[in-house]
Amino acid sequence: MIEPVGAIGLAAAPAIEEFPPVLPEPAGLTTGADGNVWFTDYNGNGIGKVGTVSPTTHAIVEYTASALGTDPYAITSGPDGNIWFTEGFANKLGRISPTTHVVTEFTLPSDVRGTFGITAGADGALWFTEGGSHRIGRIDPITTAIEEFTPSTSTSQVGAITSGPDHNIWFIEQGALARLNIRTHVISEFPLPSPAFSLALAVGPDRNLWFTEPDNNRIVRFHPSRHISSRSFTQITVPSSTTGPSGLVAGPDGGVWFSESSGTSIGRVNPKNLTIAEFPSGTANGHSQAITVGPDKKLWFASEFGSQFGEIDPATHAVAEYPPVIPHGPTDVAVGADHNLWITENGHSFSPAFRYPDKIARLDLRTHALTEFPVPTADGQVDAITSGPDGKL
Repeated sequence: MIEPVGAIGLAAAPAIEEFPPVLPEPAGLTTGADGNVWFTDYNGNGIGKVGTVSPTTHAIVEYTASALGTDPYAITSGPDGNIWFTEGFANKLGRISPTTHVVTEFTLPSDVRGTFGITAGADGALWFTEGGSHRIGRIDPITTAIEEFTPSTSTSQVGAITSGPDHNIWFIEQGALARLNIRTHVISEFPLPSPAFSLALAVGPDRNLWFTEPDNNRIVRFHPSRHISSRSFTQITVPSSTTGPSGLVAGPDGGVWFSESSGTSIGRVNPKNLTIAEFPSGTANGHSQAITVGPDKKLWFASEFGSQFGEIDPATHAVAEYPPVIPHGPTDVAVGADHNLWITENGHSFSPAFRYPDKIARLDLRTHALTEFPVPTADGQVDAITSGPDGKL
């Protein structure tokens, strides 16, 4: 909706509102010290953004975090109470204050692209992976001094990272799980039973390390003991085929929860018997990549392609999504006899994986509520709409 604020000319600026107010493409999730769920919006209409979702009001607010094309990706709550994030297409880290929303960026010593994961370490620092330079980085949140460490396999791609149950830093390489001793900075590498790359690594409620293998459709448990071998790894295949498990987190109910980048469910592994249960997320073609435990003790997940956030109650498995309705492919708009806006949604795509049902949507101009009505003909590619003399659309 555009509301003129005076004569429109070169110096005039219209006030613009958007409904739904935010259409992010969330990549990373974390819970902030302010009681909100924080996310990175790696697209942000081309501008890097981070944002919050309120667990109580479900309001979504975004803040410009970086320059054009930097793609904020991983995000975590730092020991200093601030929110820290990586900028995937820049050689920078970002920090935003949950109270002032001031964003500060820190340039890495190596001129790289591809900062990936980030985690808070037991030493009070932030640790991160540099996919472009194949290094592990450390930044002191007080002095902002940055150090970098190179694994012995210096050409190996590094990705997910976490602080382990032994207080060391653990991270995933292409085909290996690696440990960085937090005191000596010595890096040890442990080959995986089968070649894989992980998008998520976390400590489970059983104090083992758990990670996802999207390409192998598996969840893997690793027992960090003094004598590490292939037997230290337990591979668990997800029952539904080609789900691409991606994000992973220890749940408040004692389970290990994961999101599915290719499926449409949220999964849970029972650490005691290693059985997997899957619960429909409600988002078709959702590409749910990130998952975290919210301040309300529910599992929050983000649908990158669906531009939605969801939460699942670990006790009842009830799922809710915010915003509840997002129009796909709006192609035309008209004012109806009811004084509301009516919109066509052309869900056609040349790729069946990204094809949505065609719908007609109504936007209530008083409440801004959006309601959708399916078109009976499948893949009809609705394009235009107008108000007829009979008062119908």
